[in-house]
Amino acid sequence: MALAVIPSTSDSRSGSATNSLSVVSTVWLELKLRYPNDVDIGQVYLDAFGYPKDIPDLRTHRPPGGNALPAGRALHDPERKREAACQIVQAKVASQIKAAEHYQRHREVDLRSALRLLRELPGRCPTASVASLRGIEGAGSAAWFGVLGQLFQPPWTFPGRVRRPPTDPVNALLSLGYTFLLTRVTTACEAAGLEVQLGALHEFRPGRPSLACDLMESLRVPAVDRWVILLCNQNRVGVDQFVKDDETGGLRLERSAFQEVLRDWEQHWQGGHEEALQQQVEEFVTWLRQNEPAVAPDEDFGAE
Repeated sequence: MALAVIPSTSDSRSGSATNSLSVVSTVWLELKLRYPNDVDIGQVYLDAFGYPKDIPDLRTHRPPGGNALPAGRALHDPERKREAACQIVQAKVASQIKAAEHYQRHREVDLRSALRLLRELPGRCPTASVASLRGIEGAGSAAWFGVLGQLFQPPWTFPGRVRRPPTDPVNALLSLGYTFLLTRVTTACEAAGLEVQLGALHEFRPGRPSLACDLMESLRVPAVDRWVILLCNQNRVGVDQFVKDDETGGLRLERSAFQEVLRDWEQHWQGGHEEALQQQVEEFVTWLRQNEPAVAPDEDFGAE
């Protein structure tokens, strides 16, 4: 799966730049994104599971000093890394609680036991190690996916999260939505001058944008999961519009349905999720620069 991000081109009349993002995949994805005019976008390649690999620098320039060095310093400090991971897990669980409370109020389903578990998890985070925080995140995800399984109307079913490859239509839609979301978050991180390979909850792994994986966690439920529920229950896609992928053995949308689903997600994304992402990136950058020296050592050109 290849994500080809087309560089900015200048408008000769206004001098402004127009940024467009096109994604070409086994389902012929074409995606357009708009980012600030001063951000030049390069190329990003995704593997078969939608994870970016061989990511080049997406910015041709950064603000003075950028945010890569503060990120490196913060995320190599064990305590600050643990603090960041704690905030990520708490934010993700908070999004799950908010959604479960919404469906508890508006659906005839009993989610009280899942809510009890979810509400208990944030209090365990402040003193937990990074390894323990990953366990807490996993427990929250298991509880949330149990909730999700009760929210689909026939003929849709959700037996639980199955990835690589997704084996049923709902899991195929979730995987597709998470790929859309990861692409957005990765691009936003790069545009902010961040090093996406360095994460807190997600350890460094060659080819994985670990920081983007971190920052997308609290957006999974509002930007993808709740969209998939609406998409299915409102019959905006059909269970007969999925085909077997000969390469992976899993399911994917057929080509004709893909374009409609992509358009649907774009409309959903414009409902405030872009703003939420930008705010999250800005807050992360602010956190990174806490306790930073007024002039970082590599930025100190000496005094005369």
